[in-house]
Amino acid sequence: MVLKDIDELRRINDEELYRPHPLTPYQIKVLDNQLASVHSTMWNVPLGIKLKADVVDPQQFLEAATRVIEAHPVLNTRIFVDVDGTFKQQICPGFAKCQLKHVSEQEMKDIIGQYPKPFDLINSHLSLVDIYATEENVYVFIDAHHIIYDGSTARVVFTELVSLYEDLDCSMEDDLFPGFSVLEQRYLETEECQADRAYYEETYGGCSWCNMPEPDFPLEDVTAGNYRLSMGVSIDEMKEAERRCHTTRARLANAAGLLALAKHAGQKDVMITWIFHNRSEKWKANMVGMLIRELPIGIHISELDTLDDLYKSMNKQMKESTKRCSYQYMVNHEEALINDSMEVNYKGSGIRFENALPCLGDLGQGAEMLSLDELIDESEARMEIDVFEAPEAEPDEQIYISALYIASLYKEETIKGFFELYRTMFQRLVKAEKTMTIAELMAD
Repeated sequence: MVLKDIDELRRINDEELYRPHPLTPYQIKVLDNQLASVHSTMWNVPLGIKLKADVVDPQQFLEAATRVIEAHPVLNTRIFVDVDGTFKQQICPGFAKCQLKHVSEQEMKDIIGQYPKPFDLINSHLSLVDIYATEENVYVFIDAHHIIYDGSTARVVFTELVSLYEDLDCSMEDDLFPGFSVLEQRYLETEECQADRAYYEETYGGCSWCNMPEPDFPLEDVTAGNYRLSMGVSIDEMKEAERRCHTTRARLANAAGLLALAKHAGQKDVMITWIFHNRSEKWKANMVGMLIRELPIGIHISELDTLDDLYKSMNKQMKESTKRCSYQYMVNHEEALINDSMEVNYKGSGIRFENALPCLGDLGQGAEMLSLDELIDESEARMEIDVFEAPEAEPDEQIYISALYIASLYKEETIKGFFELYRTMFQRLVKAEKTMTIAELMAD
């Protein structure tokens, strides 16, 4: 969707802010998946921090959190069923949960284990800031459901929370996400949308893509399996590969997924998906909402000669699809947990605490990140590979994957074999010249 007039966006935002609106296709996908496992916190985006009481005023922190919630309307979203039996969403000021409680350190031992908490979704708050103050520490839990909130949004909220704590009177730009969301709904009725749909259909339609390691068993349940594996390369080696092949770490991780899938399945036409953060425009910088988009990459191995050809094909597709990301091709063409494509996300250090630490300033003295046990008993996708960085680890363990998949689909040896193949392709790409042939990369 091309935004031509920011003033028009502001007008629509003001007009539509508190009116009910339908859920987006992606939100419906998330809702269906969550309602199938109501006690799971797989769609939560939680963060827990312990701060020292002698450097933090808990009441002032509560006031800052309240202002953050007021400044970002989507945090007060309510999902409900209207008289026609249709799920709707509506912004209701004051709906989010934000509270401060004074407790003892002994009580906190039990309280920490309660987070993250499942959200009820229907007619219930979808975001929270819970603050607990003891004589020694101040504990802060920030969480929201993925149906309204994504990882880049979490960084916006945390950064603004710290800024407002330091200066409650500091000015904040208007968050125009509600208006943007309305424009995206209207976009579906435009010629622009039809042109974007035509691009996706021409590029990806009419091909029988291999988009997942072949399951060993039919789907019986969606119990999650988890696999963690170090890639055996360092961050410095990743940087050198980026320079040498004029690519990015995310492209390299995606390329490894495509090649591993092609070799594992013995197929020439393979597709994966990746997550676009959708914040390239300046006016989106402070938006809080579900901005990310799931976009496709499909390659025909027989049409590629060298690694450079592969990266160029990927770059072209990613550039085009980011321009057309308001048309959610993957959401419209896939059924969750049935025929969805393998997802590869390069998350780097994500919103890990060491990245948040500089934002804390003086508040960071003696601060600790709380380890929260997320209840991810069911998978939100058939297979998702997240690639992380751990700068503090030994060099050959600094890059690792944490993969989630539907355990009932695969034998243990199948999963182990595929992820080890992914590591092999990853390592080869890190060491390869861009002139290396695809045949050489995929050779036994």
